[in-house]
Amino acid sequence: MLGAFTYLTLYVQGPLGAGPVEAGIRFLAFSTTSVAAAILISRFVHRLPMSVLIAVGPGLIAVALLVMTIPSVDPWIPLMAGLVLSGAGLGAGNVISNQVALTAPADRLGMATGIINALKQVGTAVGVAILALPYGAGVRTMLLVAAALAAAGALLPLGLLRGRRPAVAGRPTG
Repeated sequence: MLGAFTYLTLYVQGPLGAGPVEAGIRFLAFSTTSVAAAILISRFVHRLPMSVLIAVGPGLIAVALLVMTIPSVDPWIPLMAGLVLSGAGLGAGNVISNQVALTAPADRLGMATGIINALKQVGTAVGVAILALPYGAGVRTMLLVAAALAAAGALLPLGLLRGRRPAVAGRPTG
């Protein structure tokens, strides 16, 4: 999602004609929803299997990116709906990824959280690079590619844990 954000900013300030302040105000929907989702998902972290929780963030982001591609008379409607949904996905994903890191043994906790945070930065940079080519074909194409990548990110943890007893955050897997 954060890779796509670079190109959404260009789209909003280019073809949609928003100035920097208007674009920033509209993107507040993403930020505020991200914070609210982080607070809300934290209540479920210890109740649901980790494999399901890990899929929530990228799953919501995939749906959000698809929503942004819906043709509309007013392009702001699907864009704003998608920003709200993707904010929820990012907020949930951040909490859950941090919870995953906290399941590491105490002597490796710093390393685990450092790896998670470094991978977030690398993922954003790689996302910007990967989405440059489809953005050249149009914002809709870029959003579809980003949605496919997010969907893969949602399905991967579910596939990796197939046939295994799913772990719940804060509980041993054995």
